[in-house]
Amino acid sequence: MIYMVLIWGGMILVGIGAIAWGILAEKKRRETIAQTVEELGLRLASDLDESDRNVFDTCQLAQQGHSRQVSNVIVADSGELRMVLFDYLYKISNGKNSTTYKQSVVLVRSPALRMPEFTISPEGFFHRILEMFGAKDIDFEEDRVFSDLFLLRGTREQEVRSFFNAQRRQQFAKHANIHLESKASAFLYYRPRHRWNADGIKQAMEQAFEVYRVLAAE
Repeated sequence: MIYMVLIWGGMILVGIGAIAWGILAEKKRRETIAQTVEELGLRLASDLDESDRNVFDTCQLAQQGHSRQVSNVIVADSGELRMVLFDYLYKISNGKNSTTYKQSVVLVRSPALRMPEFTISPEGFFHRILEMFGAKDIDFEEDRVFSDLFLLRGTREQEVRSFFNAQRRQQFAKHANIHLESKASAFLYYRPRHRWNADGIKQAMEQAFEVYRVLAAE
C-alpha cells in the first residue's frame, strides 16, 4: 500500500513539475520575444487586431481542433504591406485523450496581392497514394519537378493554374517546405507544429517577404 502511495505521489510531483516548467518556459519566451520586438522597432500585442482576425478566421488552419489561442502577436505595417507574426495553439481530442499543437504563423496582407484562393504544402508519398483514390491535387504535366514537390489545391482550378505560371513555380521550388494558404489579398505562411524562437523572428519575416514578392509579382 505504501509503495503504491509513493508511486502515485511521485507521479503527481512530476506532473506538477512539468506544468511549472512549462509556465516558466512560456514566460521566458514572452520576455525574449518582447526584447527582440523592441530592438526591431515593431509592435507587440496579446491578440490579433479585428481586421487580421477576420482574415485568419476564414483560413483552414483556424478551423482545426478546439481551445484555439493566439498570443505573442508581432505587427509590422508599412501601409502598403502588413506582416503579422503570432503563436497559435489548438487542441485535438480523441476520446479521453487530448493533444496540444503549437506553431508560429505569419499573416501577410497587401493590396498588391491579387490571388485566387489556394493551399500549397509539401507533397509526400501518402498524398500520392490518396491521389490514386481520387484526392484532388493540381499538377502541371509540363513541370513534374514542381508537381512532385507540392500538394496544390484550390476550388477554382483554372484560376490557380493561371496564377502559378512558370516563373512562380520555379521560385516556389526553392521553398520545398512551405505551407501556405491564400485569401485574395492575404496569405498565411507557416510550418506545422513549429514555433520560431526570438532569434528566428527576423528570419521568418525575411522568408515571408520573399514569398510575398513571388506572389505579388506581375
